[in-house]
Amino acid sequence: METLVLTIKDPEKKGFLYDLLSQLDYVEIKEFGEDTEESKDQLFAEAKGMWRDKDIDADQLRKEAWQLHSII
Repeated sequence: METLVLTIKDPEKKGFLYDLLSQLDYVEIKEFGEDTEESKDQLFAEAKGMWRDKDIDADQLRKEAWQLHSII
């Protein structure tokens, strides 16, 4: 399963997008509300397990991220 986080710039379009995505049986919708510290903490907590079975440490991850950053 993959996670995609969307930021809705126009609140008036949220209903349309929600209705559209809810019609897709392969999409699970989780609402976090506005960008609050609580919602950011919740997103971070969900991502914690992402690296659980990976053979990578923080230094290696940081190094690879900076290499990608310099390419972009």
